[in-house]
Amino acid sequence: MRHRTHGFTIVELMITLIVIGILAAISYTAYSGSQERAAATAIADAIKKTERSFANMASENNRANWWLDTEFTGTANPSLFTITQLRPFMNDWPRPTQAGSNIIWQYDNDNDIFANTCSPTNSNGVNIYVNNVTNTKIPPIVDATIDDGNVNCGRVRFDTTVNRIVYTLDFNQTVDN
Repeated sequence: MRHRTHGFTIVELMITLIVIGILAAISYTAYSGSQERAAATAIADAIKKTERSFANMASENNRANWWLDTEFTGTANPSLFTITQLRPFMNDWPRPTQAGSNIIWQYDNDNDIFANTCSPTNSNGVNIYVNNVTNTKIPPIVDATIDDGNVNCGRVRFDTTVNRIVYTLDFNQTVDN
């Protein structure tokens, strides 16, 4: 009977390397989409918190209509950061670190009309813009989380020309409390 010497055979080493490779492939596959899902979840959560904050402020101020842009800063499409500095009603406003440090959040209600591809009529809506969303995998996840799953239609849309998620707070000017 032969005594085995110290060490492993080439077959044992090959099997070990194959098992490690399979485990690495499984881990990579599971991890690869998690960053997009986490960023999309942060954006969707921040959008809903922002909507609730605006609705609560409207209720507290007995407002039936959404604020125009100029009521906050005198300029069009103010950033949410600027609005909260002037009116600290939004404790949960979206921080720049959520879903990337280059994300800029804006409020839009300057009575402009935009084409609504889902409807035969144009819309005069109140919108939240989430600018600089360069990862195109994020908007569909945001849309599926809080809307209809179609980034070309509904309350969540993605404008690929400027890498912006558009969330419509309301398709008209009245606040739904």
